[in-house]
Amino acid sequence: MFEAARLKLTLWYVVVIMIVTGVFSSAFYFSSTREISLLIKKIESNQERTMLPPTPQQRMHNYASLEELYALKAQSLHSLLLLNILIFFFSVFSGFILSGRTLRPIQDMLERQKRFISNASHELKTPVAVMRAQTEAALMDAKLTKQELKEALISNLEEIETLQGLTASLLRLTTTAEKQKTTWQQFQLDKLVSMVAQKLQPLARKKSIVLQTRLESVSMTGSREDISELCSILIENAIKHSPEKSSVSITLKKERRGVYLLVEDSGNGVVQDDLPFLFDRFYRSAGARSSTDGYGLGLAIAKDIVTTHGGSISAHAKKDKKGSVFVVRM
Repeated sequence: MFEAARLKLTLWYVVVIMIVTGVFSSAFYFSSTREISLLIKKIESNQERTMLPPTPQQRMHNYASLEELYALKAQSLHSLLLLNILIFFFSVFSGFILSGRTLRPIQDMLERQKRFISNASHELKTPVAVMRAQTEAALMDAKLTKQELKEALISNLEEIETLQGLTASLLRLTTTAEKQKTTWQQFQLDKLVSMVAQKLQPLARKKSIVLQTRLESVSMTGSREDISELCSILIENAIKHSPEKSSVSITLKKERRGVYLLVEDSGNGVVQDDLPFLFDRFYRSAGARSSTDGYGLGLAIAKDIVTTHGGSISAHAKKDKKGSVFVVRM
C-alpha cells in the first residue's frame, strides 16, 4: 500500500514538473529563436527582391549564413530537449525521495493507529471475556448459593470498573490535544507539585516510601488540571516501581532553557530497549507487566500533556542503574 501510494505520488510530481518545464522550455525556445527566424526570413526575402542574379561569392555567403542560422536553431532545440531529458530523470529520482519523506509520517501514523486499535481491542476484550465466563458459569450451576452469586456479581462489578477506567483513559488521550489555550491560567507550579505529592502520601506510606521534594518557586501558564494530572502520573508511577522502604525524589528547578521537573524512583531502572516505546500507548515493559497493574496509558497521557504545553519529556536510568529518572522540560 505504501509503495503503491509512493509511486503514484512520484508520478504526479514528475507530471507536474515536466508540464512546468515544457511550458517554460517552449517559451524560452520561441523567444530565443525569434531573432534567428527573422534573420532567415530577411535573407530569403533579400534574395527574392534582388533583380540581378547573385554572384557565386554572394550565393555562397548567403548559403553559409542560412546554414549557420538553421544549425543554431536546431542546436537550441537539441539543447533544450537534452535539458528536459535530464530534468525528467532528476524529477523521477527526487520525486521518489520526496514522496517517501512526505508519506513516511502518514505511514507511521497509520501503524500507530493499527497498534492502538489492536491493543485497545485486547484490553477491552479481556474484562468482557471474564464477565461472560463468570456469568455463564453462574447460569449453568443450578446449585449456586446466594453467597456465590454475590461473589460473581462483585467480580463482574470490578471488571466493569476496569472497563470504565480504561475508557476514561482512552477518552483522556483523545481530548488532550483538543483543549483550547483559552482555558489556561497562571499558577504556582511548585505549590501544585507539593499538593499532588501530599495527595499521594498514603500510597507511598503503604510501601514505606519517603517522598523527597526539592521545589524552587516557579510560576507558569497552562492548564492547572492537566499539569496536576501530569505530576500525579509521574509520582504515582515512581511509587509503583520503587521497592518497599525506599525513596522517591521530586525536583523542580528553573534554568535558562526552561523549567525542569525531575521525578526519580528507586526501582530497577529503565531498560535501554524500552526507551523508544516508553511513551507509546498501551506499551508496558516486561517488568511492569509482571509487577504492576495498569493499561500502559499513563505515560502516553503524560507525553500528550507535555506536548500540548510545548515541552518535552524523557526518561533514563540512573548512573548506578538503581532507579529511573523522568525529566519534563517546559
